Amino acid sequence: GIAFLGGYQHKPNVEAVTFFVEQVAPLLLVKAPEIIFYVYGSHLPDFLHNFGSENINIIGFVDNLDDLYQQHRVFVAPLLSGAGIKGKLSDAMQCGTPSLTSTIGSEGMLTTTKNEQLPWNGEIIDTREMMDNPQTFADAAVRLYQAESDFKDYQHNGFEILQQQYDKSFWQ
Repeated sequence: GIAFLGGYQHKPNVEAVTFFVEQVAPLLLVKAPEIIFYVYGSHLPDFLHNFGSENINIIGFVDNLDDLYQQHRVFVAPLLSGAGIKGKLSDAMQCGTPSLTSTIGSEGMLTTTKNEQLPWNGEIIDTREMMDNPQTFADAAVRLYQAESDFKDYQHNGFEILQQQYDKSFWQ
């Protein structure tokens, strides 16, 4: 499935889940009704439990984050606000779980791999900009979920980002 992780005392995580469930998931499920969206994290507000359905599984707190990332095909961080390095994205990359995020989500991540720009419907687009649109976010999630070549490219690029941006030996 597709997963999101956040601490819900932090408003950007509540906004991200709400955005994904209300605006992205309905579009995603038209193309891939088999996909299940899993919501993890501490201090879930009661109203988020109301989003639970056949395709939306509200889990809450989880003890082992490595297992969380490795049990899911795609990690999403559709953040609408917030700042700084997003630990949830670097954790997903470290575990080899391809991720999709918004422009806000990519801030502070210093992503500079070739997959910032991808062919999309016959044109080259900036993946950070496209993820701010619910339809293109949904399309990208389905494509990443279903296409093994895209999955492998994103997985490789995640490792490349970590090595280039966060590995101390890169700067020596």
